[in-house]
Amino acid sequence: MIVRITAAALAALATLSFGSGLARAQAAASDCKIDTDKPGQLKTAKNALARAIAGIGDPAKSASDAIKELDKNGAKIRSQNEAGYNMILGQTYAWYLARPGQAAVVRRADIGFTTQPEATIDLLLAADSAFDAVERTSPVCANETNDYRRPAWAPLVNAAAELINSDQLDSAEKLIKRADVIYQASPHTSYFTAIMAQKRNDLPAAIAANKKTMDMITAEQAAKDEGAAQIRNQVMYNYAVLLAAQSDMQTGDQQKATAKEAAAAYKTFIDTYPNDEQKTSAQAGMGRMLAVLGDTAAVAGVFTEMLADPSKYTDSQLLEGGTNAFNARRYDDAAKLFEAVLQRNPFYRDALFNLANTYWSKNDWTSMMPVAQRLAQVDPHNEDAWQLLAIAYKGRGDVAKKAKNLALERAMYDTAVKHVERKNALTSKVAFTQFSHDGPKHVLRGTVENSSAKAATYTVRFEFVDKEGKAVAAKEVTVGPVEPKKSMPFAVEVNQAGIVAFRYAPF
Repeated sequence: MIVRITAAALAALATLSFGSGLARAQAAASDCKIDTDKPGQLKTAKNALARAIAGIGDPAKSASDAIKELDKNGAKIRSQNEAGYNMILGQTYAWYLARPGQAAVVRRADIGFTTQPEATIDLLLAADSAFDAVERTSPVCANETNDYRRPAWAPLVNAAAELINSDQLDSAEKLIKRADVIYQASPHTSYFTAIMAQKRNDLPAAIAANKKTMDMITAEQAAKDEGAAQIRNQVMYNYAVLLAAQSDMQTGDQQKATAKEAAAAYKTFIDTYPNDEQKTSAQAGMGRMLAVLGDTAAVAGVFTEMLADPSKYTDSQLLEGGTNAFNARRYDDAAKLFEAVLQRNPFYRDALFNLANTYWSKNDWTSMMPVAQRLAQVDPHNEDAWQLLAIAYKGRGDVAKKAKNLALERAMYDTAVKHVERKNALTSKVAFTQFSHDGPKHVLRGTVENSSAKAATYTVRFEFVDKEGKAVAAKEVTVGPVEPKKSMPFAVEVNQAGIVAFRYAPF
């Protein structure tokens, strides 16, 4: 499952520019008409806040004077101008929240209250409550209140982005929840929520959060705001990938229903971003979901472009395209795509395995044999490799039998039996879970399974090869002792340019 989660993207998006200019324009042109000059006590509080905002004299004292005036004359002001009272109160709380180093929870006396001076007040909750009251009595003023909500919200989300980058997800989640208290009109909080869910491998939560983010950003909004456009692009792709991953974990009608959603999501992404770097991966993913749905005609359409020009695609994309073609029973197309992979990377283990199976499905024993032989050389402690090789020899033996070539028939059958015996003699099995590349750094992970009756320790020598099959690096790893019928993980890391595949020696 490949989703777009990068620290660079988070840092870029942390500027939080989404909708700010638009919101201000809407507010300026709205019908929000709150009189903050009446009664006189409200105007006094407003003027005190204006001095704080302008930095005239002692700003903290001016803001405190505004609170004192509202606190002392609150009942009178509210009885005459409820919306004005809450607007100035909310703006004053917002001013405090915007101060560098300002604590979010303070003593009421510290910001000017004379009633219940020793009680504490959460400035974020208080600001939200005041602006909520404005919006209840004057709904047309929501855009204007949002202009005061966002400055209190942005630092929380920016800080959460930094924590997500360093995988401090619990702390980041707390900040995101705090940010949601004051402002919920931005896609950033749901976007970051999606990233946290993805990092936690919580598919349902990640899918829901990506869907919410997508719904919040229209094409028109994305066109006006670069940050929103970047988020929209990422979540469209992630949404499809995550739906596909969920489908892979399901069965029956539920799997098909999710696969249908995933295929539609991939198509939406491809149609919206036809030149995106992830288009080919999206095409491959869509093909896989269409294969789950049994739509073989649609699957063929997905990988037609791959067949026309394989050079445009990565090895992994061609591999997935070939797998989709195989599942759609289009074996000729599957063979061409797997062959294209092996032309660049002759020792790509998964491509060798898939191509051998494809030739088997085509009853092409002559083509299957060298592919299965190379697979057994690359992965000698894999029972499936020797089984495929035995099948290839038996297939050729069957052909010789029909042709009444008794000598060739016997030779092929005898060799098939030897490979079955080789498979049955294995007392250990190697399986691979990861082969990742980051520039010259390559990491190979897997397990060694002990199928014998005694504990054993294994030393495995890996060779890492270039596209010509030449060994450019080698490393040994010792695994064990591994108890009978158990397996133990291993990891090998090498730093060498030009590596595309690996093989290991029998042990």
